[in-house]
Amino acid sequence: MHVARSAEAAGAVNVVPDVIIADYHLDNGGSGVQAVVTLREHYQRHIPALLLTADRTQDVRDLAEEEDIMVQHKPLKPALLRAFLNQIALFHKAAAE
Repeated sequence: MHVARSAEAAGAVNVVPDVIIADYHLDNGGSGVQAVVTLREHYQRHIPALLLTADRTQDVRDLAEEEDIMVQHKPLKPALLRAFLNQIALFHKAAAE
């Protein structure tokens, strides 16, 4: 597992992530949606992503939906995160067969 504080730092990792989990509001006014888009472009593949946010506005949901990013609101329940990660793991397992 790798943790990065910016899309640039994450892009410096030479391992393609199985999933991206990003907060909506990042340091220096950045957006988690833009971070996901940047990482997908960097790795040249569609990486499943989860956006965490306390912002419940339709605008945030629309931005995430446009980029095929799942949204979960804070506080995040462990069972929801586990279900999301299990879904990704099943997808990877099925794709490998």
